[in-house]
Amino acid sequence: MHCTNGKLKKWQPSTRLPTRADGRCIYMLGDVFDAVQKRPWETTQSLSPAVLKARRQAMRAVLERYIIGAHLNFNVDMKELGSLKPDSSMQGFWEFRSGLPVEQTRLFGFFARPGAFLATSFQPRGKFGGMSDPAWKVEREEGEKRWRALFGDKEYIKMPWPVASKDQFFQYLDRKDD
Repeated sequence: MHCTNGKLKKWQPSTRLPTRADGRCIYMLGDVFDAVQKRPWETTQSLSPAVLKARRQAMRAVLERYIIGAHLNFNVDMKELGSLKPDSSMQGFWEFRSGLPVEQTRLFGFFARPGAFLATSFQPRGKFGGMSDPAWKVEREEGEKRWRALFGDKEYIKMPWPVASKDQFFQYLDRKDD
């Protein structure tokens, strides 16, 4: 429903490789989709075209690996914020992470069901300090507002928590039913 009215866009990998039968997908709010697809990315105006291309390719590579079911590094490519040092105020809030030595980017959001991620924002990592920086909680609060504007009281996935093992990680990633 939200895709047909233009509020959400489904991210499609650039590869023609088959996607997983268990249906991993990424939906993005329109402005988030545009931010991932378009350039220049925030804080990148002074970077060379080669560095900009590397940043875009790093994030897209992680998203593509997620969609097609390829290997993802737990707590490197994506993680639930607040799981490593348990902080329940971040429960259910996830980030995809680009991983090159250039300034990294983060795609934030929530899981609507196992394998279905809804991206609520896209930011450069440099916007945030350490995990005690209040900007992380502000980002989560804004994401939750955007979720609620779309889905009202429908909850996103919050369990298992904290995500401390690969088995728990894959409970979020792998869809078992419709």
